[in-house]
Amino acid sequence: SEPNNERKTYLLFLPEGELHEIGLLFLHYMLRKRGHETLYLGQTLPFEDLVKVCELKTVESIITYFTNAFHDGKEVKEYILKLSSSFPEKTIFLSGKQLTWVEKDDKLPKNIIIVSDPSHFVELIAK
Repeated sequence: SEPNNERKTYLLFLPEGELHEIGLLFLHYMLRKRGHETLYLGQTLPFEDLVKVCELKTVESIITYFTNAFHDGKEVKEYILKLSSSFPEKTIFLSGKQLTWVEKDDKLPKNIIIVSDPSHFVELIAK
């Protein structure tokens, strides 16, 4: 792994009902390769478990994907707001095809960052 003077801890998980973890595994690999600490919680994680882990372990950022877990844009937006308000001090990176339901003019909370693709994420963590 490459040396990293600004080592951060990232928590990676997929929401309940989400099983597509290849993108999350790739980001996990990219973070580890760059010397960051990771907590990989895997697929279909209940929200209460996410909250419990964040109470027990200090993490700066949370990463998740929305590929097929939600039925519509309203559910996606509600989950985004729940994540943001539950973890206001954490940076939350979101990716996945269900984010196309989030309109450009939807006001997202300041701690939410939409990641378009893995290379975009690599740029963001390099900053």
